[in-house]
Amino acid sequence: MEEFDYDGLPASYIQFLRKTKGVLESLKKSCINKNIKFDNLPEILGQPRATHVKLIDEYYWMTITNEFEPPKEKDVKLWLSWL
Repeated sequence: MEEFDYDGLPASYIQFLRKTKGVLESLKKSCINKNIKFDNLPEILGQPRATHVKLIDEYYWMTITNEFEPPKEKDVKLWLSWL
């Protein structure tokens, strides 16, 4: 997984796990700032049985493996204004 500088050695895997932990901590802070209960995030996203780590895994699968580019925040705000 070159996107994460993972070379198959234990040290690089530990680095990947630390990066994922950082993503989780950042996600939790974002939830707090937006008044969203972190524990409810999987359900809010329509994945009630998923763990937070699984949500990150799915994000990586979509954006890295499938090269999907998520919409920009400004575009999502525009779309929501149409409702």
